Amino acid sequence: MTLNESQTKIAKTTEGMLVADAGPGTGKTYTVVHRCINILLRKDMGPKDLIMLTFTRNAAAEMKERVQAEVAKLRSGNDITEADFKHVSKLVKETYIGTFDSFCLNVVKQSPGYISRFFKFDEELSRSADITENDSLNHLHFARFLDRFLHTRGEEFGDLAALAAEKPNAVYDLLNRLMSRGILPYRRSSIGTLPWFGGNDGKDLLGDPDTVRRLLDAFPGFKDDGKKFKGRSGLEGFDLFADPPSSEMLDAAAYDDRTALIDMIHEIYYDYLHRCVIDGHLTFGVVATFAFVILYSDSRARESFRTRYLIVDEFQDTNTNQMMISLMLLKEPNLCVVGDWKQGIYGFRFVTIENITKFEERIAELRAFLNDDIKRVSVYPEEILRFPLMENYRSSQLIIDRAYESLTIPATTTEALNKDEIEKDITYIKSGRTNIGDNTGFQCVQCESTEDEIDEVLRRIIDYVESGNYTV
Repeated sequence: MTLNESQTKIAKTTEGMLVADAGPGTGKTYTVVHRCINILLRKDMGPKDLIMLTFTRNAAAEMKERVQAEVAKLRSGNDITEADFKHVSKLVKETYIGTFDSFCLNVVKQSPGYISRFFKFDEELSRSADITENDSLNHLHFARFLDRFLHTRGEEFGDLAALAAEKPNAVYDLLNRLMSRGILPYRRSSIGTLPWFGGNDGKDLLGDPDTVRRLLDAFPGFKDDGKKFKGRSGLEGFDLFADPPSSEMLDAAAYDDRTALIDMIHEIYYDYLHRCVIDGHLTFGVVATFAFVILYSDSRARESFRTRYLIVDEFQDTNTNQMMISLMLLKEPNLCVVGDWKQGIYGFRFVTIENITKFEERIAELRAFLNDDIKRVSVYPEEILRFPLMENYRSSQLIIDRAYESLTIPATTTEALNKDEIEKDITYIKSGRTNIGDNTGFQCVQCESTEDEIDEVLRRIIDYVESGNYTV
């Protein structure tokens, strides 16, 4: 397999800030591997001059194996000299190719003291601390912490403490959302407003009440017609089958003073991070938060981990915190991000698809924040390069065409779609497969329910496999 035109542009454009819009089956891993090799072939490259980050261990292991395999092919085909082969082979072994989480853990283990200095904790995180990946254990750890916290301090917060006790998972998810945004609690220095780091010094926690109020105007209420209601009203605490809420109720929902609630969350948040340090309990969100704190606070840590070239795969799965970490790692303006915002799978970790859809704006916004007092991001790109991958090597043209057609099919007989508006935002790709031939097909099936749909899909697959047309 050889690189196509768009893949070649990404692989050979090794300098600058580059966004590779890579849809499913477009050969992004193959392209990134060749870009990596082109960078490592430079004579002036050292072992810490390239970092490649992705989001699963399997993807990281595959990336490293494929880089090593392609280097071996270069030597067997006499495309590089013996000296260059030894140089690149050594660099591949020493180059960091791993997950974002494991990289953050390395940062945390190198400088745990800066976590306590930032938050003013008396205790330090143990260097032997590791990430607890089991989500059930993480929820249990938080629930036990919250129970102890409310037992000792619940009276400070009145009825709000009872609300937190009833919904520990909601509080836990809120803290993770704040961590993903880089919004952190400072220790209280005096009586008064509790201090926040990030999020416009905590002001973002108030949201936009006017917008919330306008959205609430559209809430019609529900009539009890005897049917089982599925889904959410979006307004917890309201009777689903009541008459439409009054203006007074909607005003209260949008404009009520939330200072006491925010103060309680601040104290829970601060004590939870403190407890994580004491217990050596690291979640994915906590370890990324601590890594950010270290890189933000410690110039030596930034210099230690900085690199000339950074490649981040599956960039649609990054959040604000991870993008800020990426920017602080750059020694030179050479960042290549690869991804497809339509394939985000880490919504539960509060990813920010704007990191890829509004890449330029996000860089400017986050750079200004990080450099507010001292220069932490030393690069500012003059130009952002965007290269879409336009050929799909997984599906036939028939399947691709039908997939595009489905984007402009109304979901109901009454739904009005502006086909022209939809199509102007679509990037069309074509099949790069030449070996499929007639071994492809498309069928439309109408089903009465979701359960019937699942049964019908399974039946069609079984029929096809048993027809004799399916071969491996």
